[in-house]
Amino acid sequence: MLDMLVSSQQQAAEQASEGSSCPHQQHPDSEYPAIRAKHSIFKARTLSKQCSSPTATMLIQGTFICALVANTIASSIPSSFLLPEPSGPFKVQREILELTDWSRKDINSTLPRRLMVSRFNPIPEKHCIRTEDVPTFPPASAKLEDAILQAASGGHWVDGLLAASRIRVCADVKKGYQTDSHGDNHGFPILLFSPGGNTTRLVYSSIAQTISSAGYTVITMDHPHDTDIVEFLNGDIITGGEVTFSNPSVLPFWNDVRVQDTLFVLNQALKTSPHARIGMLGHSFGGSAVLSSMVKDGRISAGINFDGGLWGDAVNTGLGGRKKPQPYLQWGAYTHNRHNDTSWETLWKAMERLHPHAWKKELGIPEGRHNTFSDFPAIIDAGGVRDVIDKASIDVLVGDIPAARSLEFIKAYVHDFFQFSLFGKDEGLLRGPSSKYPEVVFLD
Repeated sequence: MLDMLVSSQQQAAEQASEGSSCPHQQHPDSEYPAIRAKHSIFKARTLSKQCSSPTATMLIQGTFICALVANTIASSIPSSFLLPEPSGPFKVQREILELTDWSRKDINSTLPRRLMVSRFNPIPEKHCIRTEDVPTFPPASAKLEDAILQAASGGHWVDGLLAASRIRVCADVKKGYQTDSHGDNHGFPILLFSPGGNTTRLVYSSIAQTISSAGYTVITMDHPHDTDIVEFLNGDIITGGEVTFSNPSVLPFWNDVRVQDTLFVLNQALKTSPHARIGMLGHSFGGSAVLSSMVKDGRISAGINFDGGLWGDAVNTGLGGRKKPQPYLQWGAYTHNRHNDTSWETLWKAMERLHPHAWKKELGIPEGRHNTFSDFPAIIDAGGVRDVIDKASIDVLVGDIPAARSLEFIKAYVHDFFQFSLFGKDEGLLRGPSSKYPEVVFLD
């Protein structure tokens, strides 16, 4: 989460209200025995206990931050609100899955690495018997992420907003439909999604669901010890704090951890659908994982980097060395583009030199923000708090583009990109600027 917030502040620092209303303190191990700065695993009830006092203590990148929860904005948000329903032709089923990689030990642990993923499956309307509104976040994740946002915004976030959010999913599918008799996921491509640094996969539920409704299985994944908080099915929780963006020297290592996680999730998905077409999306630090995963494994046929700086060796080699093309799209927000991001420019020059015929394009959203590629616009708009949170914080976090609009054009460009790259169809919107979506620009 903090990676996303820092990136947002960098994009609009001249308009942002800076700092937090509470001091930062280094983590004293003995004072907080239930929460460790490294690799902590604890039960959800522990977090609730820690956050029940007027001062909520949380771990952000190895540092405890005191969020003055008592000073939260008074708001009349409803007890629950529904995020935008997907606009595509398919209903969407959500599966919450825990995966264990028995071939790999977790970071600094003797235990196997466990991951939590959300799988969003497109379901033809005639096969969806019943829909249901379900919480976007489990309780402990909602509480911690709300507290982080409260601290990072200097008290301008609306407490309880994440806990109140809901998404509408297909809760009951006709018997027999889910049997993948041809091993191709019913013809729907599988898109892997790596979230921003320190950021839960749950903050991408609405955007993943929207893309899925166009005819894609989207699998969002958490990266334990990087992600702020990962809640497992048995109630275990792993907090983040390992990936510090103030120390770039550690980022290639953690980028590689994400690649290993991605390829493990890919292998699990292909066990039941070995003939499915595969693509990948990633936001912020997850965008770097897209490029590196594609370079590492040619089974990922195409990828989109949503506004993420690049780390690791892939930036110097690029894509295009395989017989099978791997189209790559990078999409910046606000002022971010390859002319002010040396990692993006390095990749572009490497591909032009080594693989001049490889397909690559760059888009931008000048009026967008780093978090346009997340659920924050949808949460703020659907929760009815765009006019409650102060304007400076709104500008830094999401900007002025309404969620309904950003979801529409993100889905449209993602759909045309993967139809082109996975099915060989026309480039569609990727051919050039569109009068239908003037918010999106092409960079030469």
